[in-house]
Amino acid sequence: MGCFLFSGIFWGAVLILLGISVILKVAFNINIPVFKIGVGLVFIYIGIRMITGGFFGQDWCCRTDRNSEMFGEFKTQYTPERKEYNVVFGKSILDLSEIKLQESPAAVKSSTVFGETIIKVKQDIPVMIIVSSAFAGAKMPDGTVLSFGNYTYKSKAYKDGEKFLKLEADVVFGSLVIEEN
Repeated sequence: MGCFLFSGIFWGAVLILLGISVILKVAFNINIPVFKIGVGLVFIYIGIRMITGGFFGQDWCCRTDRNSEMFGEFKTQYTPERKEYNVVFGKSILDLSEIKLQESPAAVKSSTVFGETIIKVKQDIPVMIIVSSAFAGAKMPDGTVLSFGNYTYKSKAYKDGEKFLKLEADVVFGSLVIEEN
């Protein structure tokens, strides 16, 4: 189902209200600022959708594609065809615990801007995590918290020359937590 702002019901109601406004202006000399009220109601509607994440369990209409998540809270499982995960003004839990190391390195990229990302990896998976952080909080499995700069973390299972998961994570004005379980 599409976004309510682009539905026929919404635009039909807008046209009816404009027609009533014209009749009231001409017949009774009553001036109602329908356009200003309408713009205000649209902003209120968008704000409510952003805060609640949608009505009746539906996603908000601004989730853009399979790789980008905006204005909502999402749980995502790793799939081999999807190598990049983006979060903007939202929250995402990315579960990499079921990843199979077919190639070396298996590469996954995560970007978080004004949002929160939690990435879950298994302790027994060899992983190298390269984090770039600016005005943010990035918490690594070893307890390191990074606000500015770059940091590279290698799990205990990581061994040079063997297959491993390479996770590149960028976070700007947001929060990143990487958990080993």
